[in-house]
Amino acid sequence: MSLKSVARRVLGPLPQWASVAIIPPQRAISVSLEWSGRAVDVTENHTVASLKPLTLAIALGESIGDIATATLAYHDNRSGRNIGRLIIRRAAAKSIAQITIGLFEVVGSNHDCLSWPESRWNAWFQARAIRTNKNPHNFLMTPASLQQLMTFYIQPRPVVLVSVSEPTHSNIFPMDLIGPLGPSCFTLALRNTSISVPVMAAGGRVAISGIGAEHKDAVYRLGGHHKKEFADWDTLPFPTLRTRMFEIPAIASALQIRELAVDHHETIGSHMFFVCRIVSDHQMATGPQLHHTAGFHQEFRRRRGDPFPSA
Repeated sequence: MSLKSVARRVLGPLPQWASVAIIPPQRAISVSLEWSGRAVDVTENHTVASLKPLTLAIALGESIGDIATATLAYHDNRSGRNIGRLIIRRAAAKSIAQITIGLFEVVGSNHDCLSWPESRWNAWFQARAIRTNKNPHNFLMTPASLQQLMTFYIQPRPVVLVSVSEPTHSNIFPMDLIGPLGPSCFTLALRNTSISVPVMAAGGRVAISGIGAEHKDAVYRLGGHHKKEFADWDTLPFPTLRTRMFEIPAIASALQIRELAVDHHETIGSHMFFVCRIVSDHQMATGPQLHHTAGFHQEFRRRRGDPFPSA
């Protein structure tokens, strides 16, 4: 290995994201919403609604009042301490399908996964990469927003394959900007430029397949379907089955298949935010699912001898 390669490994930035294998639901991180001396667990109740501006969605129940600003604290359950914080500011609240969803813009973040000098050095390298990237087709966030998003990903996020099937259009593609807002509400945030957005909005139904971590490479190859129309299900690297309610093609070897009915959709910044109702939920198998977490979080765990298994 050359001296330059060694120096880059020692002094260069950590990967922004780590692909990891976790048996769901993840138990490593819990998240609390903190404001005015109060705290509520929102581990299964906060998702991304948009990346530009970085906006989070939280279901506002009886225990969560009229919050103007708050902190999301990311708690490492093994060490017993908070290792990341997001500062959020309420932008709007909407009543959708008998729940009230608060939309919160992220206005600040910090984390304790690395020492202060390492964190600053790593952030500087990542910001430099953003500034020097001249590809007009890349989706680039501001350096500050990217650091905030990585803090959000301290809680590992599952990756699913989303299936869309309507008479005029069918597709399958990976997503991780997903998650529940309570027991029956599930959300997806899909970039406005994705070719399937109009069909999902009009058709109002999708299926999502939780995929084993061993299929990472095949899942990532399907990311190209965000930009091009897909036609032949027989060409997939996975066998498919028809879902029970909607008869949408889904992955037969999936760990879990959910069918979602879209109750609401709206454009929020760079993304179309879909609020869905879970109409069926079938656990097919148990095993490690593909997840994403922040690169600095995986490094934090590695140094303590407890990294997530790599996908």
